Amino acid sequence: MLLAALAPVASAGAADRVLVANVPRAVTQAQRTGAAPSTERLSVGFVLAHPHPDAEDALLRGLFDRSSPSYHHFVTPAQYAQRFGVSATTQQDVRSWLAGGGLRVEHVTGAGDYVLASGTVAQVQALLKTTIGRYQAGGRGFDANDAAPAVPERLPIYAVLGLDGSRRHRTMADLSGQQGTPNVGALSPEELRSVYEHPAGVTCQGTSVAILGNGATDSVIADLHAFDAEHGIAPLPVDVVHVPAGGDFSDTSGNLEWNIDMQAIHGMAPGISREVLYFAPSLADSELTAALGAWVNDPNGPPIMNASLGECEQIPILNPILNHPLLNPINGNGNPGALPVSQAVSQASEPATTQLLQQAVMEGRNFFAASGDNGSSCTVAYPGANGLANEGVPLTSDPANTPFTTGVGGTVLYSDGEQPAGRTLERAWEYSGGNASPFIRAPAYQQGVANLGRPCAVDGNGQPTNTGQLCRGVPDVAALSGDAVANGYTIVSNGQDAGGSGTSLSSPLWAGMWADVLSTAPPGATYGFANPSIYAIAKDPARYGAAFTDITAGANGLNPALGGYDYVTGFGVPRLAGLIGQVQAVTGIAGRPGSAASACADRTAPVSKFARKRAVKASRKRLSLTGTASDRGCGAHGAGRVKNVRVAVARRAGKRCRFLQGKGGFTKPRRCSKRIFVAAKGTTHWRFAFRGHLARGRYSAYVRGADAAGNVARELPKTAVRAFRVR
Repeated sequence: MLLAALAPVASAGAADRVLVANVPRAVTQAQRTGAAPSTERLSVGFVLAHPHPDAEDALLRGLFDRSSPSYHHFVTPAQYAQRFGVSATTQQDVRSWLAGGGLRVEHVTGAGDYVLASGTVAQVQALLKTTIGRYQAGGRGFDANDAAPAVPERLPIYAVLGLDGSRRHRTMADLSGQQGTPNVGALSPEELRSVYEHPAGVTCQGTSVAILGNGATDSVIADLHAFDAEHGIAPLPVDVVHVPAGGDFSDTSGNLEWNIDMQAIHGMAPGISREVLYFAPSLADSELTAALGAWVNDPNGPPIMNASLGECEQIPILNPILNHPLLNPINGNGNPGALPVSQAVSQASEPATTQLLQQAVMEGRNFFAASGDNGSSCTVAYPGANGLANEGVPLTSDPANTPFTTGVGGTVLYSDGEQPAGRTLERAWEYSGGNASPFIRAPAYQQGVANLGRPCAVDGNGQPTNTGQLCRGVPDVAALSGDAVANGYTIVSNGQDAGGSGTSLSSPLWAGMWADVLSTAPPGATYGFANPSIYAIAKDPARYGAAFTDITAGANGLNPALGGYDYVTGFGVPRLAGLIGQVQAVTGIAGRPGSAASACADRTAPVSKFARKRAVKASRKRLSLTGTASDRGCGAHGAGRVKNVRVAVARRAGKRCRFLQGKGGFTKPRRCSKRIFVAAKGTTHWRFAFRGHLARGRYSAYVRGADAAGNVARELPKTAVRAFRVR
């Protein structure tokens, strides 16, 4: 049977506001099996309206209008809270109301616009004047409110999250059995930096990147450092912010996703100063929104956040929106297996997410999100397909679809196998999420773009305020996703070599590359939200060609890849050296002295060698290696800089090898091709010394350097390899 009626329970009075939007999604498979246990605890989020929305919108427009005195005068979290946040009096009224119902406040954003509280089912039912039942759908159980909740009219609460247990974000790496499978055709970060034209002299030094996620972090940090060692990158510091601080952070089910995020970002931006994980206990809407709010309001938070997760966009209540004639022929009604979408309603976190991300943009921050792995569709019915499916419902994924997000689609990329790597073919991935939202009006930067022209049906409340107007298109840009079978990106997961793929790879690749872009801004300045710059560049054919490679092959179901913008890959993939220069041009912000993008992209790795004489001195108690390194830099007659030199020392163990890992001695046997590199001292003339036990046997030593552009040799010449024995 369908979930229970939408009418509020009788106890809602004249002094209450009934939140009719906060009802569970009605799906034909759902059956009520009883009441939720009264002592079960819930995490419930309350979204509060801002008191001065018109003033907020006016400043937002000025921040990106070069003729405005407010242009790029971004606010701090404290300034935002003072000018646009919920008043202290109202915040206290909300706290008192929650406490009066027995709920405990767990977290409040700096602007006071999102409150996370916890309480028992009985307490939540009594406070919100609703009932919560237990349901079964698609073989899975979940709790959900049977009727719309009610809140006091005097409080500016316009949405409640956490009552419907089926509403939770999912990671895009959760690909129906593909988790942890090594990708035979996976590309390395060195190859991707070459293909996407990482420029010489851009090191991202001093820039940091945040990741939105959940659960445990110890093993993913260890995997990141193993990845760093394999690619000759210095171990990256990682900070963790738990929201709420007292939650249960034992969940490890998302480890593959967080490994992809962390390693894709650092692979594209090896010189960043740190990654910061803003983690919730779970991916439940109520808890994840609190973690997002913590980043937005953190005065020391990174300027970039990645979110490789999402859920279907919010659908207006019991309105046959997807049967609206404006959506023909893309509304899925021609599909024999189309879902009964006219029955779908939502209790999604989209309003809260949008409000928080608008604040982030006004602070000069950037939020990148995966566009999804369901092609031109979205999972609207619980539990839905788990990625790698096109379900025929033409909706977009939240948060990639907000006007304040850079949504990232996916491509399949085949390199040419050369050193440095080039592109043989790059096409749209058939499951790259992308479409036009039927409900979200297109932001100003999307106006006047060829191929981006689908109209809205109604607004998010089911009203015709935007009917016929241009609606938000997703994605904005794209990068490698692979095909989830044989193409992707090399990572380390659970201590083992593995492959990452999906738009959950594409998004952090862009987050890392945008860190490269931001690092070129002069001290104290920033280029701000990426999308206005991206669209300004793309509307100028000359700038577009310099900054992007257009993807014109492939489709994601309803949408083909086209010249210019399309609903599969956006404007395509970056030519990073050109993109940096064009961002500086359209924002009017000159690059940091000495770090502007070069006229050519440095794709050449340093040449590292062992010394001709006495390169290796080895005994049972010590080992010494010496040699040289040089870098050509950018162009035929360029002069580069060797940033660091690292060596790998392997002892044969049958057909496998044990690798020296610094002071920790040697590893357990592993594939000899999976070398572990440790730091040497010096650059153009380098030396490595180890004091400790060396067992008798045959050894091999390898050396490779990295330059300021992040290039590292993948294939080592004979001069970079030395065999020796310890007797």
